Amino acid sequence: MKFAGDESGWQLSGSLDPSASSTTATLGTSDREESALNMFKQMDLKGKSRDDTQLKTIHQNTINTVRGHSGQAGNVQQISTSGVDGRVVIWNL
Repeated sequence: MKFAGDESGWQLSGSLDPSASSTTATLGTSDREESALNMFKQMDLKGKSRDDTQLKTIHQNTINTVRGHSGQAGNVQQISTSGVDGRVVIWNL
């Protein structure tokens, strides 16, 4: 997720991952809660969980490093992320 901020505080400004933005950024808190509730209801009714082993994001596990990749201090053009999933991704800002 991308955030923009100043002295008055931080605001969510979007997602770096285009595959995640359609699912995460558009859902409000109540929508996510309702979606989770429906998922558990289906698990209870069917006696099993959904077979969603692939996340709808580029990284499939925790991101543990974020670093500036190109640009200069105060004007970073790209960042790189690496995660527990073994992926290294370069993001355009």
